[in-house]
Amino acid sequence: MKETTERRRRNREHVRKHRELNALEKQGLKDYVARLQATVNELTSIQDARRPLHWRDVAMALRAESDRAVSEQQHLRASLQRQEHVAQALWSYCLSMQATPRPLTTTTSWRHASVLGTTPSARRRGFEWLLQHMKCNLGRAFDGVFVPGDAGPGLRLHMTPIGALGAHIVVQKHRVDPFALETVFQYFATQHAEQMRLEDVAPDLRYVRYHYGSASQNIALQYFREHGRILLLSRGIEHDDVVPTGLLKRTWMDWIVLTPIGENATMIQEVYESTSWYGGDGAFVPLETTSPWYQQAVRLLPASAPRDEVFERYRLLFQTYLDEAFPNSEVAGCREWCRNH
Repeated sequence: MKETTERRRRNREHVRKHRELNALEKQGLKDYVARLQATVNELTSIQDARRPLHWRDVAMALRAESDRAVSEQQHLRASLQRQEHVAQALWSYCLSMQATPRPLTTTTSWRHASVLGTTPSARRRGFEWLLQHMKCNLGRAFDGVFVPGDAGPGLRLHMTPIGALGAHIVVQKHRVDPFALETVFQYFATQHAEQMRLEDVAPDLRYVRYHYGSASQNIALQYFREHGRILLLSRGIEHDDVVPTGLLKRTWMDWIVLTPIGENATMIQEVYESTSWYGGDGAFVPLETTSPWYQQAVRLLPASAPRDEVFERYRLLFQTYLDEAFPNSEVAGCREWCRNH
């Protein structure tokens, strides 16, 4: 009996150890299989990187990228359409609020107040606003004026009477000078620097005074560099609370555009717009008191000649003067200066 019990105990112990060994062996095999699978995965990834992709995989990837690009394009188009609708609405609003276009010279109410102010910051803002307004009107001033490819020199004069005493004058000039852009620009800058300096508003904006016989005019000058060209803008200042402007005044705006044509040639295009002189009350003074060409026209015609005939003779005399002065004085003077500098 005792031997039987001992034998059963040994059998149970043997079975227990056998089961433990089986469990350890099974766990070891699982760990080994996991290591083998990791090795297989690593080798497979290396092999896939070197092996050409299947065309189906490429097609699916391209299809997904195409769908994404189309979706993004549709989103951008919708956003662009919204912006265009907003821009069109703003444009329509601006057109509805815009006053009927009139020549600047026929407006008189603005002459009775200065927009410059007295403090340095206010004056700079006022000057910049005036010149920026001119810059925005460059397209209006040059619209249909110059023929592309026309090297000039060319000059045109437009004159119309304002009321019984005044005149509105527009002169358009263009030419090509055989000098580099910077040389021509320095010529104009030198001409401006020779005028009486009233105020240095900014590095590229100055306030000067021009003298015209017995009359004088304060003028703001500013230069802009854009799109490979140089803009020279000048605007007459008719009222200033700080610097006196003289008894006689006139509207004056001048646009000059310098455009390089190669390395050693520059196209010079200029449009200036002016009125005849007016007094402190805003009324134009008689042309025969300020214009030598009008005085000459009066002398050449009978005293009974109508004003329209006198004005037309005045226009012809002024045209003759410009036709001679433009090539012989203005163009020749610029080219002589450029040759020597």
